[in-house]
Amino acid sequence: MQLPIRLKPILCAAFFALWLHATAQASASLEGVWKEVDDEATTSVLRFEKSGAVWTGKYVQVSADQASVGFRVGEAVIRGRLEGTRFTGEVLLKGVDVDPACPELGVGWVPARMTLVHSGRRLHGAFLGTLVEDGNACRKTGTYWRQYRLQRTE
Repeated sequence: MQLPIRLKPILCAAFFALWLHATAQASASLEGVWKEVDDEATTSVLRFEKSGAVWTGKYVQVSADQASVGFRVGEAVIRGRLEGTRFTGEVLLKGVDVDPACPELGVGWVPARMTLVHSGRRLHGAFLGTLVEDGNACRKTGTYWRQYRLQRTE
């Protein structure tokens, strides 16, 4: 069956878009070793592994600053799903300047959104942080997105 000429470019573009989307999804992977790169105090290293549709990053090396607040080698610190180049999941926070009266505030698993960039060599995004009232660390006043970036080491 011969298609009218005006439909051929549209179909070609549609097939190319589908192929490009499928290729991006097939090649996107978090597998391997990644280093946290946002600040010298938090230069821990983690390894991503996939189980079903969920990627989990566990520490293989923990910085002294992060060890001082309770992070350990082998601990899962990031988990979520990768769809194409978009990662949606959670990161684990532990208290740095936690008020003893409300130790649960600002710690635990919090939402994270990230994107694979630089040909899959970097994962850039942010996690949800907690804002507290000045002078009353137990009163939550809001949230904000805090930058979080990882870079492949292998």
